[in-house]
Amino acid sequence: MSSLEWLFDLCAVAKASGKSIITDNTPLKNQLPPSKDPCYSAPEGWESRQPGDVLRIRSTSNLIDIVEGSGASPSGKAAILSYQFDYNTYNVDSSPSCALSGVMAKSEPNLGIKSSSSLIAEMLSFGWIVNNPDHLGPTAAFGASVLAGHATLDALRAVHSLISMGGNLGFNTAIWGYSGGSIATFSAAELQPSYAPELNISAAVVGGLVDNISAALDKINKSTIAGTLIALLLGITAQYPEERAYLESRLVLETKDEFTAAMNIEVTQNAGKYSRQHIYAFFIDGGADLRALILQNLYDKQAELNTETRP
Repeated sequence: MSSLEWLFDLCAVAKASGKSIITDNTPLKNQLPPSKDPCYSAPEGWESRQPGDVLRIRSTSNLIDIVEGSGASPSGKAAILSYQFDYNTYNVDSSPSCALSGVMAKSEPNLGIKSSSSLIAEMLSFGWIVNNPDHLGPTAAFGASVLAGHATLDALRAVHSLISMGGNLGFNTAIWGYSGGSIATFSAAELQPSYAPELNISAAVVGGLVDNISAALDKINKSTIAGTLIALLLGITAQYPEERAYLESRLVLETKDEFTAAMNIEVTQNAGKYSRQHIYAFFIDGGADLRALILQNLYDKQAELNTETRP
């Protein structure tokens, strides 16, 4: 297998490929949050591209330093791990692509597992190529499992494409996710045969999986992670205007702003703000509003996925 040193300059690889990929190797000093960063906007002509096509590449010096310090070099086929972080939020500025090179890399406790930066460093020390997609998409649609699965698979398509540009045609791929990241991972494993049959995924690992949203509502409400319920309701309706309109119509007017404030709260602050709160109290008819048929159908739609095939 050829050397993986080319991974240190993906911008050069993209330019050499002759493909229409926007590149930016300017060192990031003061990175803007995704909601304000032009790099997160779809470039002109994106509508004519295919799912998984690489549209932009930006150098990330923070991660390059971690790779250089690992001292590991794989032999045989390249090992690819797509790790889906559990950024359980409806705040796009908490996306991993930003968090890993910002303040969150130092402060995020990740619900008991190693912090983001040290966990990725350990993975890289094994000589793996590690992919961390923003699997909630450009609107941070937490709970929208179909979108998360597609985003994870499309990200892998992009990674495979980049590796092929570097001259590496052989690779083994695995996917892994915990909590909110397990939703994306499980969804990707379920949808892969029908959505991305060309991808060969050797293994899928999930932990803390929530596979029945409606059954989890009571468990999350009034808990230390009650804020996750708000993020879930806002996220799962992000791509569905009618369901979102219904959700907002059932909010108690006096506390509506407090509920929707979760849209602008970074994930590490969300838990503290809403810890042990009675989230049902934000709604006119309490928990019954969250079990209305229009929402129940949406929960079921996200849970069904591709039930005819199993990973």
